[in-house]
Amino acid sequence: MKLSYNSPIILTLALVSAVVLAFDSFLFTGLVANFFTTPTAFTPYSPTDYFRFVSYVFGHANWAHLSGNFLLILLVGPSVEERYGSGRLLFMILATTVASAAAMFFFFHYHALGASGIAFMLIILNSFTGKTSDAGKVLVPITFLLVFSLYFGSELMSSLQTDNTSHFGHLAGGAFGALFGFFMRPERGGLRHIGGSTRTLTNK
Repeated sequence: MKLSYNSPIILTLALVSAVVLAFDSFLFTGLVANFFTTPTAFTPYSPTDYFRFVSYVFGHANWAHLSGNFLLILLVGPSVEERYGSGRLLFMILATTVASAAAMFFFFHYHALGASGIAFMLIILNSFTGKTSDAGKVLVPITFLLVFSLYFGSELMSSLQTDNTSHFGHLAGGAFGALFGFFMRPERGGLRHIGGSTRTLTNK
């Protein structure tokens, strides 16, 4: 039996997040608060502030927070990485991370942390698995419509409550998942209807 590092981006995200929380819990108290949350003030000459626009996805408040996010990420992430490839997935994660942090900085002015936005981006993106096109027309998967409606409805209702949760981050992640699902081309195994038949296309 041989172990396989089958999903390098997803597994690395999980491992780094666990290491960061372990260091914060047992060795360097305040590590997450100081380096792995979004900034509420920004100094152009501070490398730390730029770093925190990306690093906050590795920070989690506690082990329950981390396990809740990564149960979802490890469940759906590997299939998304297999479909789109590690390079494309890394781009999607970085784009979602930076854009969400920038929006929270400019409009909400609170510290946010955690990979929940990435988790919901992957959930929405995963609902596009098997997306097809017919004579150049994109067919919208019913699975996407159901997941999108349930997810966004739930988040909008939850946002009306005060629960110390960044529902905007969740919504932003889901919105990016929908955007990438429609416009990001899979790396391999995409299905498309051509001339009345279904063929498997491998993008090289």
